[in-house]
Amino acid sequence: METVFEIIFELLVEGSLGAVTDKKVPLALRIAAALFIAAVYGGLVGVLMYMGIRDSEPILLVIAAVILILTAVGIWKTYTSRKK
Repeated sequence: METVFEIIFELLVEGSLGAVTDKKVPLALRIAAALFIAAVYGGLVGVLMYMGIRDSEPILLVIAAVILILTAVGIWKTYTSRKK
């Protein structure tokens, strides 16, 4: 059952990532896909930060910060490359 959820989740995230940058997809769907991706990464960072603070584990806070920074850099690179 775990494998099925992993496959479905991977398809959703990969499909959303592909839809965000594809000009053939309508703008409303691209925005919805971007919001979905932001919610997934935001939830992941939020859970890691919560667990790091609750359990006093600084490594979880560092991992959450790294994920947040990498996501922000990726969004920035995608945004600036699309404007050109």
